[in-house]
Amino acid sequence: MTFYTIDYIKSQDNMTNIIHWTVLGILVFAGIVLAFMYFKHQHKGRYRDLAILVLLVGLFTIGLQLQNMNGIKQVDAKKSQLVDILNDVAKKENVPVD
Repeated sequence: MTFYTIDYIKSQDNMTNIIHWTVLGILVFAGIVLAFMYFKHQHKGRYRDLAILVLLVGLFTIGLQLQNMNGIKQVDAKKSQLVDILNDVAKKENVPVD
């Protein structure tokens, strides 16, 4: 049987959120760079096409984040309830929380 610490339970989903927001930040930065390159070299259509592609992927990523936001809120609520229960059990059994 696998036992997890309270710190692990608290930080379990934070890494996934960090990865999603990092990818979104990279896409926004790439979109800004490509838009700048397009305006600098307007006779080259490849920058426009790449900027549109990055914009669409960024919008798709934002849509996924918004869709998962409700699920993330529910998981956070359940996680905080579990942490409260574990703290109460530790207090009743006179064992350290860690």
